[in-house]
Amino acid sequence: MQFLGYLLILLAQDFAIAKRAYILDNVIDNTVSQTVKSQGRLHQLRSQQRLFGIDYIYDYFTSFYDEMSSYVTDGVIGETLQSFIENFALPEGVKEGDLSELPDYTKSSLCMICDTGMGNLLSAYYYGLPGSFIEQMAVSTCKLFRLQTPSVCEGLIHLNMEVILHIADRMGNMSSKQFCGTILESLECYGPDPIVNWEVDLSFVGEKPKMAMLRGNSLDGTESAESAGAESARYSQFFTSLFKGRDDSEDGDVSDGGGLMQVVQITDLHYDPEYMVGGQSGCDEPLCCRQYQGVAAKPDQAAGKWGDYRYCDIPWYVVENAITTIASQHKEAKYVYMTGDIIPHNVWSTTKEDNIRSIQHSGSRFKEILGEKVYPILGNHEPHPANVFAPPYIEKENSTEWLYEAFFDAWGSNLPPDARETFLKGGYYTVSPEPGFRIIALNNMFAYTYNWWMIMDPVDPASELEWFASTLYEAESNDEKVHILAHIPPGTPDQLKIWSREYARIIRRFDHIITGQFNGHTHKEQFNVYMDSESGQPSNVAYNAGSVTPYANSNPNYRVYSVDSSTWELQDYETFIYNVTEANLNEDSSPKWYRLYSFKEAYGVNSMRPEDVRDLVYRMASNNTLMKEYNRNFIKAGDTGLQKECNEHCMRTRLCEMVTTVSGDFSECKPLLKNFKKPES
Repeated sequence: MQFLGYLLILLAQDFAIAKRAYILDNVIDNTVSQTVKSQGRLHQLRSQQRLFGIDYIYDYFTSFYDEMSSYVTDGVIGETLQSFIENFALPEGVKEGDLSELPDYTKSSLCMICDTGMGNLLSAYYYGLPGSFIEQMAVSTCKLFRLQTPSVCEGLIHLNMEVILHIADRMGNMSSKQFCGTILESLECYGPDPIVNWEVDLSFVGEKPKMAMLRGNSLDGTESAESAGAESARYSQFFTSLFKGRDDSEDGDVSDGGGLMQVVQITDLHYDPEYMVGGQSGCDEPLCCRQYQGVAAKPDQAAGKWGDYRYCDIPWYVVENAITTIASQHKEAKYVYMTGDIIPHNVWSTTKEDNIRSIQHSGSRFKEILGEKVYPILGNHEPHPANVFAPPYIEKENSTEWLYEAFFDAWGSNLPPDARETFLKGGYYTVSPEPGFRIIALNNMFAYTYNWWMIMDPVDPASELEWFASTLYEAESNDEKVHILAHIPPGTPDQLKIWSREYARIIRRFDHIITGQFNGHTHKEQFNVYMDSESGQPSNVAYNAGSVTPYANSNPNYRVYSVDSSTWELQDYETFIYNVTEANLNEDSSPKWYRLYSFKEAYGVNSMRPEDVRDLVYRMASNNTLMKEYNRNFIKAGDTGLQKECNEHCMRTRLCEMVTTVSGDFSECKPLLKNFKKPES
């Protein structure tokens, strides 16, 4: 039962706190238990659990559950409960962590806690204990173990418990393995579940056109130059259409016949109506610098007018300054992509009313300042509670339709009626703003492991991937090029593996018409290179444009892409930032936005084509100077971020992220790291 409070804090936000789990080894001995007793139920351990490398002492955890129940009822702390508190309670000030960074034995420990804790919770609930008692137990546990402040424990658990128990009621037999196997999927607590090993039916789209397979591929020795030339000639007309306006002799630059246009991406606003200049930036909660937290006791802990590098979001006028700068400095920009996350990080105290107000206000101001050229998507923070997007058949209080309606009404005035239909179904849409070009806007929170509904219904919720493939097929038939907007980048540990795999299948099938993928979510400047599993060649690239919020350790930014107006291929991008420290030293004037870097200039590439970006990654692996430049840009040159050295492990992680596009599939990472050059000490 201890795990629920921990889990809700751990998984609802980027400030995961799993790193303290190594303490488990202090209470786990070396005896393997094959059969365990939990709340009157016998659970037979599967043989795979031997692979965890730790021992399941379920009696210990069952004793904890019993004592926790007694504590909730009469306030008495027993011997086992006291032992748990001493071993598990978080130290003060812990805010962040990353499940993927945990050592193997700690991951196994976390799996064990989840399995046992949720087993006890679900047993108690299915045996008839009221939801209010379950919630109180979770809140008490959260407080006792200092997982968060009392107010955060109460708020976050209250917001999420109703949804979790509603899902448990609908399923009727939710198991701890279903719960933990979904929420902690990246830890691989259990073997693959055949029930959720689904596939999107792509039979109706047929094979990729042969001429598309030739794009960017060199001869592999299995086909003669003569036959390859004949195949190429057969589809010369298609190539003329595909690359019209392109002069390859210019090393990726646009020829005079094509011309350039600009597309702006702005993402992860996270504006906080409660932000207070002079507020406490070093608080104990996940989000600081808020009015009710009071004035900072020390000057160096005071929130600045233009933001803070610590765990603070930003006031609205920072967002308005960014979009006003875009409007004045990039007047020629044809489109603006807003890739999600308007709402601040106060995940324990959100309300529908507050979220709707923020969505309406931001949508109105974007339209007034930037006009009808903005194309938006949802982020994981937009719903209430955060991360929780229900399947379309869920009705009444647990439905997400209220969000879809409010968001579309506030942001969708330039979208056609059929876009509204799909958006109200699942938060996704498509639009063709001009002939030959299509934007596809996805809601990939249906692949988010922290979306509780995925425990019950992970199989292509809202039929989004089926619609995605169908829309791309229609675009291919109409000779359109496509830009894809999706909040969460590919290959991240918090994206469900099967959904991630199926999305990548669709990308590979249509990579010849997909000329740009645009992501957010991580608040970092990143990219991911897709590889074609059949040809072994790079086939597409997804780009992540950082965040307007400096949360945490980075500068606010937006990005401007140069796009070939005839092929819709990305030619370059420039990232613009302002320095938070400098801005706060001159708070009476507007921040000085400046170009941090150009992709082509900073990394010495000829183009942003997949093959050139893949080659860049391999150069980075053997060039520490290039990796340091990437890390500087990754954190957008944040002063506090630059103080943290990116060591060998950090560099290896960054490199693997660049070539991982399917969650949990690191096959492209292994050959890359063979070229890795250790940084000089």
